[in-house]
Amino acid sequence: MDDIAEYEYSRVARPSIRILHLNSTDACVDKSMMLHGSLEVIRLDYAKSFDAISYACGDPERSDRILIDRKIVKITKNCYNGLRCLRDKLNVNHLWVDSISINAEDEDEKSDQVHFMTNLRYCS
Repeated sequence: MDDIAEYEYSRVARPSIRILHLNSTDACVDKSMMLHGSLEVIRLDYAKSFDAISYACGDPERSDRILIDRKIVKITKNCYNGLRCLRDKLNVNHLWVDSISINAEDEDEKSDQVHFMTNLRYCS
């Protein structure tokens, strides 16, 4: 898995967000099964139905990974377990996940996207 690049976020401008489209099956990467999907930038005012989750509890270490558009995004164990449960038990495939949908390395984006969290709860 070391030869797979980390996901590089493109800029997201207001009033857009990233939605995770979680594939219904796992990807096989270096003989390991991984959650995988893609990120789509959508405008909130044209958004179709999606679910929203936020992971602020549990161990903050990003020890697990998800494959997004064939690139690695590090996520917490709690987020990984939540995504697997949502996908496998509740058939949820389109969602906004703060730790994946927001580029945590970009302070301006974090500030903008946090502003939309309230709106996301009403739209989802």
